[in-house]
Amino acid sequence: MEAMRQSWTDDRVDDFRAETARRLDSLDRRLEDGRKETKSEFTAVRAEMKEGFETARKEMDARFDQVDQRFEKVDQRFDQVDRRFDQVDRRFEKVDQRFEKLDWRFVKLDERFEQLDLRFESVYRLIVRFCMIAMAGLGVIATLAAVAIQG
Repeated sequence: MEAMRQSWTDDRVDDFRAETARRLDSLDRRLEDGRKETKSEFTAVRAEMKEGFETARKEMDARFDQVDQRFEKVDQRFDQVDRRFDQVDRRFEKVDQRFEKLDWRFVKLDERFEQLDLRFESVYRLIVRFCMIAMAGLGVIATLAAVAIQG
């Protein structure tokens, strides 16, 4: 061991220290260069991803705008259909009103027919009574004529 210690002179230790420092400096430079390269690559990847995401976002926004426009057109069509149904509803309401008026007229007509039926019944009873009286009168005349002929 003593021989080893003697073989490491101050010059050799200084040389070893200088060589180690040089190698560590070289290692530091390579690590720093690697870090800078990695950072640069990550920066480029981030920029590329950001650009890709921005492009995708713009495409999605454009597509959503198209979908929104389509929905707006569908909404407009539904509004048109609603307006048409409202028009149809108003027409049916008018038809209903006309049927109600017609129904009221039929009720009035039924009342008039009932009055006519009552009048016809009165006329019929009058005719039947007249016929009965006429027949009774003819019977009396016939009886008087028969008595006059016999007598």
